[in-house]
Amino acid sequence: MGALTATVVVQGLGLTSVEPFPPWARNILYVTIGFMIGLRVTRSSLRKLRGVALPAFLVPAVMITCGLLLGLLYAALAPNDSPLHLDFQSAVLAITPGGFQEMSIAAQQMNALLSVVVISHVIRIMTVLFAYPKIIRTALGFIERRSPSADGEPYENSSDESESSPKDRLGPARWAAMILGAAVGGVFGVWTNIPAGSVVFAMLGVALVKTVVAAESAAFPTFARRGVQIALGTTLGLQVSLRPLARAGDLVIPLATTLALLLVISLATGLFIYRFTRIDLASALWMSAPGGLMEIMVLAEAMDLDVLPILTVHTMRVLLIIAIQPSLVLALSNAL
Repeated sequence: MGALTATVVVQGLGLTSVEPFPPWARNILYVTIGFMIGLRVTRSSLRKLRGVALPAFLVPAVMITCGLLLGLLYAALAPNDSPLHLDFQSAVLAITPGGFQEMSIAAQQMNALLSVVVISHVIRIMTVLFAYPKIIRTALGFIERRSPSADGEPYENSSDESESSPKDRLGPARWAAMILGAAVGGVFGVWTNIPAGSVVFAMLGVALVKTVVAAESAAFPTFARRGVQIALGTTLGLQVSLRPLARAGDLVIPLATTLALLLVISLATGLFIYRFTRIDLASALWMSAPGGLMEIMVLAEAMDLDVLPILTVHTMRVLLIIAIQPSLVLALSNAL
């Protein structure tokens, strides 16, 4: 978050201007993130996938519905004399929490207002990045005060350590094999053009190799994890431009209203998942967070959560929104 904030401020004040990272550099970073997450995958993580069926379909359904309803509200609240006058298609694509790049591409293909879509998604992602960790920590503190001794068997986040074999020295060959698995998976993910495919397949590649070479105790070094987080924050910051915000002054209240409602609905969805499944509160709230997939994964990993179930839910969210929402928007636009 520090790297993201500093980069945006420095760029916004005009103190310096740096071009965003080229695609190949971003892909290397994303594969590294997949490698970092994949090292956390254990047999316990795989068992927990059995409990994500409900959130994997509930979260996309809620987000698609919210996109349509809040899009209508966004368009209705926007003033007619705004230089960025909103139509229904632009409003829905701007507020639906799908993949940032994919929703921008859909906006281009549907002749929607690309500037509004880009600005809205940047503000949405940054709002989630800054607000959600604080919200989750506050919620966890409240739950701990209310029930210091939880009933039942909670979702244990530290089970990876209990299942891991005693720490052994991993030789260069096993590390090289895991790096190769991540690289092959990442290249395949880039080639398929699946949203966040480089992260997902790099994670699966290293997790598979890790199992084969019996490297259960492999862990990503703390200093390297911090470096990845700083690199991701810098990458995001370089893609954020404050200049278009000057033209969007009339949209501040409509966007703030719809984003606030989106956050409330997302938190309510997370609490519903926590209440009716065996998923712990922090993981449930991250599963329903309407942020960028990449950033949510890194933040969840930084909180020592089991990332694989969260990644599964958000991958389903992005894929289903991309597959369904544009067609729904076109159909409703023609009907209205």
